[in-house]
Amino acid sequence: STGIFVDGVSIPDSASFQQSSVKNAGPGHRLPDPMVPLIVMKDGKPLLVSSTIGGGLHQRTLQILCSVLDFEIGPQTAAEQPAFLLPAFGTAITAQVEKEQFDPKVLSGLSALGQKVNEVDAVTASGARGYWVGAMIDPKTGSRLGFGTRKAPLPAIGLAY
Repeated sequence: STGIFVDGVSIPDSASFQQSSVKNAGPGHRLPDPMVPLIVMKDGKPLLVSSTIGGGLHQRTLQILCSVLDFEIGPQTAAEQPAFLLPAFGTAITAQVEKEQFDPKVLSGLSALGQKVNEVDAVTASGARGYWVGAMIDPKTGSRLGFGTRKAPLPAIGLAY
């Protein structure tokens, strides 16, 4: 699963598990970047930059962005909130969350709205979790801060300077 080089061209392990993406891209074309690199601008200036990896990267990105931009929650606090994981796909999309992370009332409310929700153990969650890192320029103080999910293998460490 480490990949190979053929005539100086790298063929990483992504070629082993992204066959449909490789086929859709076609010979000589790059695969789409699934890591959601992001720059949020405010008044023409960068406010927040981030990227994610992991199974639930899209879910994590949207949840953190909504928390930070819509509800003005600090990015590190937003990154530490309970988060939806990569959904389970089958005949219907089933939301997944790690056990004991959400208030049962929230989960029953989702079920009442027709959204199936599975609670999964920590081991299963680790493969479906999105890991987020970002940096932000505080618009009030100008401080530059780094943030990240603490469960990431290599979390970002934020320092003001």
